[in-house]
Amino acid sequence: MTYPELMRRLGPTCDACGKTLEKVFEDTPPEVLQYDNALHIRIEGGYGEFIDAIDPNRDAYYSIICHECAHDLCEKVPWIGRWIQPDRSHTHREVKS
Repeated sequence: MTYPELMRRLGPTCDACGKTLEKVFEDTPPEVLQYDNALHIRIEGGYGEFIDAIDPNRDAYYSIICHECAHDLCEKVPWIGRWIQPDRSHTHREVKS
């Protein structure tokens, strides 16, 4: 999937719940997929693997989900939560002045 095709497919909504995703900065160009507190998920495979990459038009599966759905994913699939450790990201730290 080419980058323009990916952008047309993804749109500014969470792929899990459909919630509108907000851009990080108001002046972010539309071709930049940078959404506030979103999680980008890319799943790849290869020849003879679980996801066989024999289709030349698709090299990976790609999705963007909102902050709440990312937490839901981490709770439902514990190894993902342990792997990405969302409690250590900047969005979960208390800002001290």
